[in-house]
Amino acid sequence: MKKILTNFGVGALSFLFAGIALAQYDATTKIPGRPDIEGVRTTVVDKKVIEKKDTRPLLAEKKTNITKRALAIVVGVGKMVAQIEKHIARVGEMIAKFESKGANTTDAKMHLELAKTKLTEVKAKAGEIKIAVETIGTSQTPRDAVKTFKDKTKELQTLIKETRAHLVESIVALKNGVMNRTATSTQTQ
Repeated sequence: MKKILTNFGVGALSFLFAGIALAQYDATTKIPGRPDIEGVRTTVVDKKVIEKKDTRPLLAEKKTNITKRALAIVVGVGKMVAQIEKHIARVGEMIAKFESKGANTTDAKMHLELAKTKLTEVKAKAGEIKIAVETIGTSQTPRDAVKTFKDKTKELQTLIKETRAHLVESIVALKNGVMNRTATSTQTQ
């Protein structure tokens, strides 16, 4: 009997201490034995600890990271446009050179002009993307701004592909015109 009362007393004391610890735990809403972690909110719901990361302080940092990445894309587009302009100038010189030699360059000229018009569209779209990058940093809804940026970059990507395709077609047409000229000139001689 004495042993039962002793076990009962120990059990009662342990429940009493557990109740006090739980009451202190509920009052402070901190995780016992763990220091506070900055940026983590802890709440107690039905005596369960729920941790949620606090995203508010990180929002400005994310905006700057996204803006930096977007600016890097804009710089890359600028370099790509400059490279395409160089290629267009080279192909234009080649067309003039072979035209002076009597080659058929009408198809090459047509595709080169199409490449030039597509390049002007690319430059206009790059300007729109620069504006979209500026709105990412100042927007209250950065998700929408990033979505419009992504959509515009996809459109720009297709325009660049079309420009390059017209440039390649111009080169192929120039080669075909030169080959036809040499083939016909060797047959007539």
